[in-house]
Amino acid sequence: MKIREVLFLFSLSFLPLISHGQQFIPLSTQEFIAPDTACQGYPITFYTTDPGNTFSWNFCTGNVMSEPELADMGDPGSFLQTPYYIHTVKDSNLFYSFISSSQGGELIRLFHGDQLHGYVISADNLGSFGVLDQDIRGIGSGKDGDHWYVFVMNNSLMIRLDFGNSLMNDPIADTLMFPQFNRTEKVIIARESGEWVGFVANLQPGKLFRLRFGTTLENRPEVEDLSPFVSVYSPCGFDLKKEDGDWFMIICNRYTSSLTRVKFGDNLLNEPVGEFLTAGTFLNYPIDIAITLDCSRTNAIVTNNMQSNVYLAKLYFPQGLGGSASTMPVILDSMATLNLPYGLSGIFRVRDSLYLMAVNNGSSQLTRVTFCGCKESSLATWNGRNPPPITYSEPGIYNINLYIDEGTPNEQVTCKSIAIMPDTGFTLGPDRFICSGVPYWLDPGPGFTSYLWSTGDTTRTLMVTDSGTYWVQVVNSWDCEGRDSVWIGIHDSYQFSQDTTICRGLTYWVEGNWQSETGIYFDTLKSIYNCDSILQTNLYVEVCPLHLWIPTAFTPNGDGLNDVFHPVSENILSFRMVIFNRWGEQVFETNSEDISWDGTFKGKPCQSGVYTYSVWFETYDNPGQTEKKTGTVMLIR
Repeated sequence: MKIREVLFLFSLSFLPLISHGQQFIPLSTQEFIAPDTACQGYPITFYTTDPGNTFSWNFCTGNVMSEPELADMGDPGSFLQTPYYIHTVKDSNLFYSFISSSQGGELIRLFHGDQLHGYVISADNLGSFGVLDQDIRGIGSGKDGDHWYVFVMNNSLMIRLDFGNSLMNDPIADTLMFPQFNRTEKVIIARESGEWVGFVANLQPGKLFRLRFGTTLENRPEVEDLSPFVSVYSPCGFDLKKEDGDWFMIICNRYTSSLTRVKFGDNLLNEPVGEFLTAGTFLNYPIDIAITLDCSRTNAIVTNNMQSNVYLAKLYFPQGLGGSASTMPVILDSMATLNLPYGLSGIFRVRDSLYLMAVNNGSSQLTRVTFCGCKESSLATWNGRNPPPITYSEPGIYNINLYIDEGTPNEQVTCKSIAIMPDTGFTLGPDRFICSGVPYWLDPGPGFTSYLWSTGDTTRTLMVTDSGTYWVQVVNSWDCEGRDSVWIGIHDSYQFSQDTTICRGLTYWVEGNWQSETGIYFDTLKSIYNCDSILQTNLYVEVCPLHLWIPTAFTPNGDGLNDVFHPVSENILSFRMVIFNRWGEQVFETNSEDISWDGTFKGKPCQSGVYTYSVWFETYDNPGQTEKKTGTVMLIR
């Protein structure tokens, strides 16, 4: 098999790696050289010309279109009481999550350490800060200079928490009142062209607000009602991503089970354009959405807050965020893991897997959703500039990530999807024998775009008449090559001749009939390889004594004709016969003229050839006088 010969330099400047509340950071635009398609099982070369110092490759990273693994993380610290939203932040290499717990009006902080796969390391109840109540909902964050700020929505209140230089610090709370807010839900903080921007969803009445903080999050933001430009109904959760230089927002409309798409163009401060988005039939009271720009594809996960077996739905955009969307369900084997899920943490990639977390409003527990890296690549990871060739055992679309100078200020991340096409999936079969003089056709099967045989023929089939090894190389519609060989042996067709004498008045089966006249007769016999052989029978009819006649050949091939060696006797008083092979080994013995030899020895068929017999017998005419006859018989298969 082979890959397409065309390679290209893959630039990923259009794929954002955004963390809410932080400056938009593009993925690396350094050269990542690889094929766009390759064939199943074929070695693929990846390499980079980036002058970085350290390189870490992942060849089979997870994507949200694969089936996820769900883990019940319980109630860390036993602090969750009817939780609504979760907001996860990565600070350097450490992960923190903030959860709004409504019954006590409290903000819960979780510390995950440097990975999201294990259980929570620590949980803290940060309390209500004297103002939060059961209407606590959305949480957003941003790092402004060396200060981390976390914003918590509580109806018309926005609580601004200043954590200083670490999210592990005890925060200082500041309360901001906005009379135009009511039943606020999710909040997202982002930075655009040096200015901090926030967005808040207002459940009832359905509104979307934009917050303009200016150059620092310490400012009180100006509030803009975007409702004249964006139609929303009972909006809850939403997500914000930049794709191909343009900003898009997807909003979940709870009570209408619908989605709204908002287009901002190249700047979040532009006048937006909103439209309802048709996205299939698997939305049922959607609450929150997490979008991921997965290499060259855009996908999302949506939570449904209605009792259903589709608590999670996958949302994918084949033409990007500006195109049409489709949904498909995440079918759960058990209802125990998810229970009326509400907010989503956002999707994070850690090495070769994707993670997001959902808070369950129904069970007050946390669920981790993992899209694991695949197992189809011959090598999962590689540390070094240029890895050895990689193969993929199954067709599909796979993501490859390259981390350059990871953990330094110069860190760059590149990502590329590669399509692995099916192999040719054909075989010429096992080695075999064919019969001499009989045409035999080799055929790799239909559906290939080209065929090349070891003989130089380019036809689909090849007629074989000689022994030898033959190979064929085929190419399928994906330009994948396949090659297989087979050894062909020749079994010759033989012509045997036998002399057979019968007594007059008897008959002999030959040429498909019972013959009673002297003559030459021909029969076609099948060998053990099912090849045709010709048997010439020279039949002689004589006047014989009326005691014993012994045939000179038999054919134990199971066709019911001459299958056994059986002397014809008359007026016999006693009888004994033994038969030997050409090495003098006795292969048969009988004391009755009624018992025939079927051409076997110790239960196995004897080879074709000449066998010697000796017969001792007495007749009723001469009792006490033993006569002996010896001769040969031809066993023909």
